[in-house]
Amino acid sequence: MPDYPTTLPLPEPDNYNGTLDQGLIRTSFRVTAPNQVKGYNSYREDISMSFSMDNDTYDAWITWVNSNGYDWFNMPVVSSRTPTDITSTQLVRFSSDVQVAKQGDNWLTVTVGAELQPKVIP
Repeated sequence: MPDYPTTLPLPEPDNYNGTLDQGLIRTSFRVTAPNQVKGYNSYREDISMSFSMDNDTYDAWITWVNSNGYDWFNMPVVSSRTPTDITSTQLVRFSSDVQVAKQGDNWLTVTVGAELQPKVIP
């Protein structure tokens, strides 16, 4: 399993945004007591990550992402079980298209959706 390169920028922890998909499936029509079941036994933890970098770094970053980013890899991220100022290495894979926003002549912000390793719910 590849590691995220230390030469590439880490995601900005202030911009993390995400959801926990519990896998709930409810009846699709209105009833007095809707039926609800869990579709799977581990929830999906999706977050949006933003990276800031210059144009040359972006070339190296997007090359690595296209080769490795959509399979599981190890990456330092803000831990989902600790305060936001503590990072931990977790299994991550990107799960969306890359969005690029130019911030200046030679600077840009890249945003991509990511999935953290599923955690089994007992």
